[in-house]
Amino acid sequence: MSSPVGGAVNNPPAGEEPPGPPSGGAGAQALPCPLPGRPPGPRLDWPPGPRLDFAARARRSATGRWIAERAAGLGTALAPQVLAARGLKLAVGLVRVSGLLPKAIPDGRGDERVLAANPPRAQVIVYFADTVNGLYQLRPWYQTLRALHRVHRLVVIGTDSRAVRAIRREARLPAFTISHYSTIESIIAPGQARLALYVNHNAANFSMLAFPQLVHVSIMHGDSDKVVSVSGQTKAYDFTFVAGQAAIDRLAANLPLFEAPSRCVIVGRPQGDAALTAARPEDRAGAPGDFEPAGRRRTVLYAPTWEGGTDSAAYSSLADQGRELALGVLADRRLRLVYQPHPLTGTRLPAFAE
Repeated sequence: MSSPVGGAVNNPPAGEEPPGPPSGGAGAQALPCPLPGRPPGPRLDWPPGPRLDFAARARRSATGRWIAERAAGLGTALAPQVLAARGLKLAVGLVRVSGLLPKAIPDGRGDERVLAANPPRAQVIVYFADTVNGLYQLRPWYQTLRALHRVHRLVVIGTDSRAVRAIRREARLPAFTISHYSTIESIIAPGQARLALYVNHNAANFSMLAFPQLVHVSIMHGDSDKVVSVSGQTKAYDFTFVAGQAAIDRLAANLPLFEAPSRCVIVGRPQGDAALTAARPEDRAGAPGDFEPAGRRRTVLYAPTWEGGTDSAAYSSLADQGRELALGVLADRRLRLVYQPHPLTGTRLPAFAE
């Protein structure tokens, strides 16, 4: 038999019975749960009278002494594991405070004191439960979120202080780190927050999704025919913002019990505005030679995905079609090519970044 902490029960030596309790009177009853290795025996029949110290009397009884000795032995055996666990917890805390945690692990160094003194009166919450390694998912939305912030006060809530510092610096938006679930409630409690936005399917999003007074919207960070675009996690949100009808059709075809036409809202890809509006000097001034004048050239945006984390997720067209596609566009003087690769391109297969 295994003990609750994973070790073996310290049974009496073979052939030796643990001492039993003294015999009771005529009204004695059998123990409902006998000790390991011992058949049911009589139970002490405490007579009515003044209040008794049951713990002291149990310790004086033979059975009580036997249990106490075994418990003391178990505590001694577990002492090194308890000390090791406490030491590990202390070490992790020191590493977190010193800012030495790996980038892939949220450090949880929260802004609770700042938030308690001056809670943000935001109408929109962008919940980013990722680390600096996942900032590529939020960065394309900076321009759009700044525009939204000018109309409806917005705040970014994160779980990693390093990522939040980068968001403040890069996006120039109010951003805070939380380390306790209760802090989310204190941010929402004033009653002004109405909308929560999510740029990925991080499992930690459920900390925010738990609050029913908010409308939860998945805006994701891309849109393509990859499996992640039809994840069942989409069902967790009230609405999903998508680029166009193709996304709605994709979700309708692949997600059972998901009412894609009513749960999806077409917003285009506003995070692509920066790339599409960026123009080269000759486009602004009027292109010489065979180029069409500025304003009359059509822009072609080529935004291939990366090579994927595994071979089964290798959806990219970059390696086998990218060069030919780019040369074909550049050969037509009426067209302008804007190339926007996935931020992770080349991280698994360097040839994709060449």
